[in-house]
Amino acid sequence: MKKIIVLDTNVLIDDFHALHSFLDCEIVIPFVVLEELDNLKKDKVNDVGKSSREFSRILEKFRLGGDLREGVLIPETNSIVKISCIDPKQLKKLPLELRDITKNDNLIIATAYLEKTKRINSKKKTVLVSNDINVRVKCSVVGVESEGYEKLKTSMQSGVLYKGFDIINDVPDEILDRLFDEEEIEYEHNLKVYPNHFVILKTSNNVSVLAKINEKGNIIKIKDKDNVFGLKPKNLEQRLAVELLLDETTKLVTLSGIAGTGKTLIAVAAGMQMVSEGKYDKLIVTRPIQSVGKEIGFLPGNIHEKMEPWIAPIKDSLEFLTKKKNRKEEPYIEMMIRDGKIEIEAISFIRGRSIPKAFIIIDEVQNLTTHELKTILTRASEGTKIVLTGDVEQIDNKSLDYFNNGLSCAIEAFKEYKIAGHITMTKGERSELATIASKIL
Repeated sequence: MKKIIVLDTNVLIDDFHALHSFLDCEIVIPFVVLEELDNLKKDKVNDVGKSSREFSRILEKFRLGGDLREGVLIPETNSIVKISCIDPKQLKKLPLELRDITKNDNLIIATAYLEKTKRINSKKKTVLVSNDINVRVKCSVVGVESEGYEKLKTSMQSGVLYKGFDIINDVPDEILDRLFDEEEIEYEHNLKVYPNHFVILKTSNNVSVLAKINEKGNIIKIKDKDNVFGLKPKNLEQRLAVELLLDETTKLVTLSGIAGTGKTLIAVAAGMQMVSEGKYDKLIVTRPIQSVGKEIGFLPGNIHEKMEPWIAPIKDSLEFLTKKKNRKEEPYIEMMIRDGKIEIEAISFIRGRSIPKAFIIIDEVQNLTTHELKTILTRASEGTKIVLTGDVEQIDNKSLDYFNNGLSCAIEAFKEYKIAGHITMTKGERSELATIASKIL
């Protein structure tokens, strides 16, 4: 076993499959964690209750396969899982700060501390995995190594998300000539690429061409697209986003980037065009209800009136795109909504549906947990396309960070699949002020 992993309760709530995320490790679950999960499983409304119940079922399967006090093998990962109880006699070994065992956090940290003490002469390191920052701070004080549960962090070691495209410089002129003639060519490169990965081929004369790498590793020339629903892409990143958004074979598109890069606007434009062309039956747009700053309390009215403040940015995009299409009798947007071509829904309603042949845009996905996002993505029926947009630098959900939010995890998890594509957008187009503010604040 490479290391000893002690799991905090919040990790199992965030991902009840967390036991399968550690390779060749000894996974220790403090007994108090089971107590906390037992209290949480009664919650029938929020996801914490469901996660607690699901993890209990997973643990029960391991219990039936062996002795959890000694450890039970997880064959898929070659790890073992065990439940740890603190012997009262061991309390004297604990730092004074941890001896107040009425506090659950102290018991969890104490479990990690004692596991480390038992293996003082071992090369294996003991790590407490927790999403609670205060717990990790306390660990550092008492000499316990800790880290957040960032199961996909290994693919984001630089702290930079997968961007979806690369530039290849000094490409011979004859290569570009061949690409224009044949539209698909073989070309050796040193890039680590994935399906739907874009490349910009540049010659020494600064002549460039936009291309994409297919499943075979060959380079395919991309045909120019002047506009989408009357909206012309203003930069390369927007152009790449349009390519993914209009590609019916790409079932999941993720767009990340700072405010003002045009993520939502481009996505809405693509959705409107695809629906107007009959490729999808309707456009569904939604976003999590997450306040910036203090909560403003309950809002009056029916569900549509309550949602109005939250979906205002989406309606702004719709109005911008359709301002020239107003009819005398009623606005174009209202007509589309009345005809069922556009739905603006609360995200909680999306989760309970089975949605066929729809173009779905989920905005501000950085405020969703991976579990929440999973429950939404699994609603997609045959013929449905889902677009996820957001800015991982603007997370309003206090339980999430750069790595464990739904958008980051979706980008990294799906990048190897041919039905998915991603573009990280960095060039602001809203205004000079918005662009500068995104960079310096």
